Amino acid sequence: MKHGKKPTRKQKMLMQAARLNYENWLVVKDTDKEMTVQNRQTDRTRTIRKELYK
Repeated sequence: MKHGKKPTRKQKMLMQAARLNYENWLVVKDTDKEMTVQNRQTDRTRTIRKELYK
């Protein structure tokens, strides 16, 4: 799996809308429809659908 990157400001706002603490997550993949994030400690991945948080 790819290494995650630090989230940008817009990505942080999307994570907060999804009730995630952006300090604990790294962005693995970001497309127009969804964003995949990875937990820093546990390596657990989650997919956030952007259409739900507009």
